[in-house]
Amino acid sequence: MRTVLQVIVITALSACSATPTPSSIHHVVFLKLKDPGEIAALERSCNELLVPIPGVIEYASGRPVDTGRAAVERDYDIAILVVFPTAAEYQAYLVHPNHDALVKEWKPRFASMRIYDFSP
Repeated sequence: MRTVLQVIVITALSACSATPTPSSIHHVVFLKLKDPGEIAALERSCNELLVPIPGVIEYASGRPVDTGRAAVERDYDIAILVVFPTAAEYQAYLVHPNHDALVKEWKPRFASMRIYDFSP
């Protein structure tokens, strides 16, 4: 849990340089697949379906990096960061057909999913 909080804090600090609005929402998702062979396909699906959703002002996805630090968690296959200017855009994103399609297709294939939302 401490490491996850460190990731969130680092993400928040890096976002500070972009001068986010006080009402912005940062949505961070850590996904572990039942079949690691599907990581590239999941990453493609996320990139294709989530980026075009209206209200997404920042998006990033990636895989764990071995930095040689024992304190850094790497117990996930892909991490996703989506930033919204306000809670209204975030709520619209959650019910958008692209988000629904992604969740419907991939959720049964997840071994675990952790979601963290914060506002800087």
